[in-house]
Amino acid sequence: MNYRLIGFSFPPEKKESICCLEIAKGNFYTEDSFKKNIIKNLRFKGNKIIAEVPWFGSEYTWRVVYVDNEQKIKENVLHHFSTLFSPEIDTSNLCLRITQAAKKYKDAYVFLDDNKALYDMNGHAVWFLPGETFAQENVRDLKETPFGTITFMLKDKEQIFEINYEGDILWQGPNTGIVSGNTTEHYHHEFTRLTNGHYMVLGNEMPWEKPMFKSNTDTDTNVYHTSEPLPTIIEYDSNGKVVWSWRSSGYFRTSDLINFNTKYFTQKVPVDVDVHANSFYFDEKARTIYISCKDISRIIKLKYPEGTVLNMYGELFKRGVPEQFNGLFCNQHSVKHSKNGYIYLLQNTLLSFIRFLVPYQLFERFLVFNNTCPVLRRYFPFFFTRHPFFRNSTP
Repeated sequence: MNYRLIGFSFPPEKKESICCLEIAKGNFYTEDSFKKNIIKNLRFKGNKIIAEVPWFGSEYTWRVVYVDNEQKIKENVLHHFSTLFSPEIDTSNLCLRITQAAKKYKDAYVFLDDNKALYDMNGHAVWFLPGETFAQENVRDLKETPFGTITFMLKDKEQIFEINYEGDILWQGPNTGIVSGNTTEHYHHEFTRLTNGHYMVLGNEMPWEKPMFKSNTDTDTNVYHTSEPLPTIIEYDSNGKVVWSWRSSGYFRTSDLINFNTKYFTQKVPVDVDVHANSFYFDEKARTIYISCKDISRIIKLKYPEGTVLNMYGELFKRGVPEQFNGLFCNQHSVKHSKNGYIYLLQNTLLSFIRFLVPYQLFERFLVFNNTCPVLRRYFPFFFTRHPFFRNSTP
């Protein structure tokens, strides 16, 4: 097994009884040797329980003991399993250090993309991505789905996957280029399974293959190009069919982005602006989507499924006025929206040698174009011995 957090199930007893799960470290076939090495003894009601074994790379023996109301004991047969080990969870290679425990969320877990593993709030690995298929890949955006499965993407290969707890592939994105107009969809940064069973992912359209912007260096007024991609959002059904999509080019070519870094622009359209979309959040109940564009320090709010822009948070660019930066957030990442109307994001500083991962909590009704929204809270999370791609785990 590629995990230490294990679900045990067994046939229920006809009589009402209390169950006791016994786990021993080692591979045992006799009663005496098993009892001498028991490391866990858990009492519970029902015929299912989730228990954690202490070590990867170990063999275990377990059984269930039934105790009825008359205190009669029935012992089940011995069963065996073993846990795998991976260099990715070797603490001599990478450690997760908790500097300040969040006691309210002591039972939560966090994925680390860098070593493809799941950790508890004590900094201990409880699961890792198994097998050779993804061993050498640059994995991004590992997270759990509403269906108890796990989704992620391969950054370099621009592929998206859904797997089960054991690592078996359940679904893979078609990546056909229907939305981008290119040979692939150029998946990046964010991939999510929705509560209706559909999948939503960030992609890119490549304007140099689909002419859109006029260059200020072209003498031929009929020539249009840009060297930067623009984000798309794609929704697939379980069969891989595109059921909804949004292309950002229609918004950006008519927005105030024309005024961003004006020395590169003509009087009409922008050239060479990398907006660098790096996350989105779909509020399925409110039917709105929030998109984070890092390099212009902007969050865009969309109406779903219409695709119309309802609002934008960040600096409003004005022609001839140097960029002021919005004073609220800069180079942000991992936008999220909470049930109580707050927007969460990870704040990246302008320092190139280190990025302090500081999520800001912002009240949505104050987020307006003129930068009057105050920062309500700032959080300083833990640091790692090796910097992984970090997904925001704030509530």
